[in-house]
Amino acid sequence: MIYEKILDALEFLKRHRNTTPEALSGDRKLLGSILWYLYTTIQGSIDLGLKVILKLKLRIPESYADVFLVLRDEGIIPEDLARELVKMAKFGHILAHIYFKLDLEIICEIIREKLGEIEKYLRILADTLKQRNIKIEEL
Repeated sequence: MIYEKILDALEFLKRHRNTTPEALSGDRKLLGSILWYLYTTIQGSIDLGLKVILKLKLRIPESYADVFLVLRDEGIIPEDLARELVKMAKFGHILAHIYFKLDLEIICEIIREKLGEIEKYLRILADTLKQRNIKIEEL
């Protein structure tokens, strides 16, 4: 369920990879949509990580960013990916709480260059769960 929502949000964002900050500042509906789907992607990735942690009975994270560190510590995701996902979790907090200070250049950079990291994360989780006879779609 969460997995499909993340994939759906990623597809929307990928269709808008070439959007410019100028285009976003001139189109409130597009900006709102991109921010919503970016938030959905980040928060969904955190929630999915939490479900994996609970299913595998791993250490309970102390924060949203810590979800990715737990998965790293357990050897599920590599160090470099964990670092990037921690940054995204922190950015998700900004999206949720400090939205009035968003830098449109950073938003465009994220959808242009960082979505592959979420896709890699999803593949790794799916493979890890499959090895344990758990379907990621069921989480």
